[in-house]
Parts: sequence; C-alpha cells; structure tokens
Amino acid sequence: MRIEHLELADSTSEVLKRKKDKQEYDIVYADNQTNGRGRRGNKWISDKGAALFSFLVKDNNYGEKTALLTGYAVYQVLDEILESDNLKFKWPNDIHYNGKKMSGILVEKYEDYLIVGIGINVNNTNFGVYDETALSLKLITGKEYDIEDVILKTVEKTKEKLEKVSEEWEATIDFLNERHSLNNQTVENSKKEQYEVIKINYDGSLKVRKENEKDYTDIYSDEIKGIKIKKI
Repeated sequence: MRIEHLELADSTSEVLKRKKDKQEYDIVYADNQTNGRGRRGNKWISDKGAALFSFLVKDNNYGEKTALLTGYAVYQVLDEILESDNLKFKWPNDIHYNGKKMSGILVEKYEDYLIVGIGINVNNTNFGVYDETALSLKLITGKEYDIEDVILKTVEKTKEKLEKVSEEWEATIDFLNERHSLNNQTVENSKKEQYEVIKINYDGSLKVRKENEKDYTDIYSDEIKGIKIKKI
C-alpha cells in the first residue's frame, strides 16, 4: 500500500490514471482538487481540510459491491469517532449525519482496475453553496483530526471487506439496511419520479415501489440520479 500526498491536484483519480507503475491499493490524496467529481459528474466542493483521495482496486467483477463495501468502510471509520445513531448510510454510497452529507464515493473502471474516489469532510468547515446540506467531523465534535490516518483506516477497512466479500456480503447488506436513511421513505429522483423505498437487496440494488404502481421493482445506482427524501 503506497501513499502519495499532493498539495494540489486536478483530481486524485486522474493522477492515478496517469501513473505508469500501478499497484493495487496505491493511494493518492490532495489538500485541494480543481476538478474533483462525484457520481454522475457532480462536483465535490470542499475547502482545505477534507480527506480527498483515490485508490486502486483490482477489478474482480464485483459490480455494485465495491461501492457498497467502501461505503460500509467509511461508515465504520466515522462511527468509531462519532459513536452516534445520527450517522446513516444513504444508498448507494453516501454517509450522512442528521441528514447532512459527510462523505461521497465514486467508483470507475480504468484498465484492469477500479479507481475508488472518496471525499470525507474531516476538518473543513466551508462548503460553499452546499453549506446547508453538508457537515464535517470538526463541525460535529469541535476537534481536528489526522487526515492521513482517516484515509489509511478507510482503505485498510475496504481491503479487509473486499477480501472477505463472499463470506460476509449478506451480513454487510443486513447491517447497511439497519442504518439506511431511505428505507420506508418516499423519495424523489432528479426526474421528479417518486418511489417508496423498501430495502437494499443482496445484489446491491434498491427495492422500490413506484408511485401509483402495485408491484415492486429493483433499481441500480447507474440508473438513477439525485435521490432525495420527499418533503411532506
């Protein structure tokens, strides 16, 4: 596991793509990114103090599992610090605290690898236009944290989970369902379509019932954008 720290990068994922000597679990993290991306091309906005990093994983055709397992790893790292029932997992891989976003994950295939890009709000306190919807560890506890330590713990936990995926997968989904912020909620996507969320399935998809329909259906993370709990 090799780690590279940059003061500034266009994107830690792009830095990994340009590396000629790639090894599994290589990590790149940056104090600031000029072109950081979230899912569906959304921009990750953060001032200095966030954990902005990417790492390499061999592509073992895990599909949805890699993102969910990484989300679980991030959840555990934050939960060890916060020990709070207010920490929730939001499918497919965001972590929220009291409904505000603390972490997001983007997984993309590149050559024989998956590049896992993560942003975790650690010591940062300014979120620009997202000030009302984002939160950091520092804002919750008033303490400063070692960013590299948070990064290494996250990658190590992800590695452990991927190595045990076959034996622990169902238990992982059960755990995430217990802490899933969307279960039994009515949500709306970016197309203003509404769903009742039932649960996360064992294949990583989301079981939902569309508005005005009787039957349940399964949706996958690459099929939907901008899921938000419908405000009554």
